[in-house]
Amino acid sequence: MTAALALFLAALVARFLLDDVLPAAGFPFLTFFPAVILSALVAGLGPSLLVAGLSVLAAWYFFIPPAFTFKL
Repeated sequence: MTAALALFLAALVARFLLDDVLPAAGFPFLTFFPAVILSALVAGLGPSLLVAGLSVLAAWYFFIPPAFTFKL
């Protein structure tokens, strides 16, 4: 479980670092896909589902306009 959460946090940090390189409204889930796959390999189904859910919420809140809100 700890490894899966560490992978999620690494993906979130990587996505913030790529924010200047990627288009403003494009690719909000780019770094989260590998985190979900690696967490499934390392920790199993349950933690990978947790990482997938957290990834959706994080991408929705931080990277899908309007940012810093859950409105679409």
